[in-house]
Amino acid sequence: MNEWKVQLIPQEQRESYATLISMEWRTFLFEDETELFAVNSDETPCGALLARMMNGRYEVVSLYVEEPYRQQGIGRNLLSAARRSAMEKEYGMLDVCYRVPLDQSEAYMRFFLQQGFTMPREQLCYYYAPIDRLAKTQLATYPPVNEKISAHIFPVSRIPDADARVSYSFILSRLPVGMRAENAPGTLLDDYSLCYVENKNVIAFVIFSEWEERVHLHSVYVDSPSAGRALVALMREAYELLCREQDRFSGFSTMVVNMKSYRLAEALLLGAEPEKHCVYQAQKPLTYSVPLLPEWGGVLARSNALYDALAATGGTVSLYARPDMQPYLTWQPQADMELELFYYVKNEDYTAFSLVAQQRLDTPLEQVALHKQEMEEDPGPASLVPDTDNQSLALVAVQLEGADFVPQQTIEGFLQPFIRQAKRLRASIERTVNNRKTTNAGD
Repeated sequence: MNEWKVQLIPQEQRESYATLISMEWRTFLFEDETELFAVNSDETPCGALLARMMNGRYEVVSLYVEEPYRQQGIGRNLLSAARRSAMEKEYGMLDVCYRVPLDQSEAYMRFFLQQGFTMPREQLCYYYAPIDRLAKTQLATYPPVNEKISAHIFPVSRIPDADARVSYSFILSRLPVGMRAENAPGTLLDDYSLCYVENKNVIAFVIFSEWEERVHLHSVYVDSPSAGRALVALMREAYELLCREQDRFSGFSTMVVNMKSYRLAEALLLGAEPEKHCVYQAQKPLTYSVPLLPEWGGVLARSNALYDALAATGGTVSLYARPDMQPYLTWQPQADMELELFYYVKNEDYTAFSLVAQQRLDTPLEQVALHKQEMEEDPGPASLVPDTDNQSLALVAVQLEGADFVPQQTIEGFLQPFIRQAKRLRASIERTVNNRKTTNAGD
């Protein structure tokens, strides 16, 4: 396997790597609070990683390797370079955020798990359709807005009635900041961003922007299910505008962040056969080399306190302490379950500790997608991560604790919910195994 050299690219040289950066992040390529790592083959860019530092986070937002160079370790080397940079800057976590087509999500999930990240969690879904396909949607079959309804529709930036403007401002104060027009990606489309006013109140609005040659639906609001008719009128009015200048845009796009917006996007684009990409996020804790002493003694003291508390609750507890390794505990709350518990000192004054709880699972890494829905529908304090062998899975959770050990907080507030989550996941794994046995027997 080739040894690929990763380079940190200065801002004045980044233009050559723009095509290797995800389209939605190219505008950040020359920002000060970003880092670009790249790999070249015979002076030709073949892989790149863009990371940004914001709000106390070091986040990988784009990672791409050209097709002929994949499966050669380039992606892994780029991530390693980002990890080293994050550690040099004393970040505690390496975050990743990536967007992939639905049919590739499992492969990406497996890749990040193999690199030691938590199981990627789906954050939102991105839809795209060529502009000419909108004519195939149900929206195109609705009758044009008549004069009576049109009298209720105004651009959100030019609402004529003062009371209605107050109503719109009040709505915005209760919604996430990201839904506002000024936070739409690209350039706001003023004539497309419309609201529906009824009895001097805004009962619905839509925000559109022009983003990378496409018309982008940024946000949608209706104040009640009965206002759905108003939303249809706004969307139809925007569609009429779009039909008059189709050559202006190459496509239509939108992002969804919850089930309501998902259903709306599916209904709007039914018939257009849109492309779907999901955005995922995952994290990897960054561990630092620290002297075993005197930290060893601090961890031992804290582990002893936890040992006594666990022994009082029942089950089997064991404390392992040798001078050449950090002390840790194993706890069997029941005969068929064993938890591994590790303490780490978070500061020199021993006023902050982190407790890591781990449950190894008898399921291969390849089956992580089977348990993804189970984890999202019935969450707990833990995440799925690769086990030390990078072949199987483990359930891992972390709790931060103060200088004083509080048994109730640690056992009832952290470990008991962890155990309940582990039981649910193990039951899901057992059902999967049994279903496969039944299927194989039927064959």
